[in-house]
Formats: sequence, structure tokens, C-alpha cells
Amino acid sequence: MSIANADGGFEQNPGETMRRATSVKPSTRLPLGSAPALATALLCVASPLGALAAASPPLTFKGASLGMSLAAWRAMPPPGKLTPNVRAICSSDTDAAGSGLAPTPEQRKAGVVVCAYLSRYGRFSFPEHFPLDDHYRTTRLRYVFKGDRLIEIRCRAPVNAYLPLQARLKARYGPAGKLVRDQVSTSAGRLPRVTQTWSTAQGSVELTDPVPPFSDLGLRFVASGTPPAAGSPARG
Repeated sequence: MSIANADGGFEQNPGETMRRATSVKPSTRLPLGSAPALATALLCVASPLGALAAASPPLTFKGASLGMSLAAWRAMPPPGKLTPNVRAICSSDTDAAGSGLAPTPEQRKAGVVVCAYLSRYGRFSFPEHFPLDDHYRTTRLRYVFKGDRLIEIRCRAPVNAYLPLQARLKARYGPAGKLVRDQVSTSAGRLPRVTQTWSTAQGSVELTDPVPPFSDLGLRFVASGTPPAAGSPARG
């Protein structure tokens, strides 16, 4: 029962308040083991970034995921069915000379290691092509590590693969959040260029058409927080 006060509001009958106070049931307590799970759930709800991280698909390409260790990458089989001569080689390996994996001066200063799967015949290394899908193959597939973690995956593909690759990225990450149209100078004159970017809490994916030598498109996965000096040129 409530009693109207002089201000037009309502206050509880003192007797009713006393009865309710004496009839309150003990609170139900969560098991101790559920506390971490509850804390994680509350963090995701309270933090938009935490919810985004939980909902975003991981940034992966052909089995490799951004953030994985160098040892884990070396233990992976190369993508596709390749010859027994294909090896995982990194710029930090003692026999990496002639592999074409030397980091840029800026990357070397940042402590970057560049890796790839190459065919090795004696002291000679040769690039390999890898399946992108049933119709197209990738070239110049590179993995960039910093602090023993994979921070970038990049490769090239034929320009004809643009539409199917764009559709695949859209299906996985949603519509591109950024679209840049510009022009690039070539020996044959200026060519139009388009770059689409998909962003997640883990990083971003860039699809650029074309990239030098301007008969290919570029695909690049980059981890969040990667310093510009550590990564590759965005559209090179």
C-alpha cells in the first residue's frame, strides 16, 4: 500500500516496508567457477570492441592466420599439391641468400622477417604458384613476421580474379568499409586503380587492382597496430 505525500508523489506505508524487508529471500549466488565466464561475457557486452572481436571472422588465408607464431607457420604444409622441393624459407635463415626475401631497410630496422614457400634446388630458389580457387593461382605469396607473430600476408593474382575474390571477401567480412579510386603511372601512361578495404577488430584486408607490373591485382592481410615501416607498401 502507498500513501500520497504532499508533493503529489508516493511513499511506501511504513508497515508494508517492514513486512517486505523481513520477507526478502536470500540472493542466489553463482558458482565460483562461473565467475570468469561471466566476466568475459560482461566485458563483451560492455565493450563494443570486445563484441566486434568476438563476432569478426579471423583474418586467414590458405590456413595461415594473423597472429600465429613463426614456428606454427613453419609446421604448416604449403597450400596446394606441390613438389617435394618446396620449402618454407625465411629471410632470417642462414641459407636465405638468393631467395628474394630480403626485407626493406625499414623492415629490417623494425625487426621484420619475411617468409615464403620456395622450390629449392641446391643453392637456387625458385618462386612457386599456389591455388587461389579452382580457376586462378596466386604468385609472390609472402608472410611477414614481427616479434615472432604473423603481422601480414600478401600475394598477387590475375586481374581477372578481381570479381570472384571481391565476392568472397564480401561474403566473409561484409561490404568493404573503404573504397579509393585513383590513378597510377606506368610506362604505358596512367592507369585507373581501385583499392577496397575490409576492416575488423583483428586488422584489415586490402584488394588493389592493379599493382606493378600492372597485370596483377594485390591482396593483403594486415594485423591491427602494424607500424607502417614494418608492413609492405599498401598498394605496391
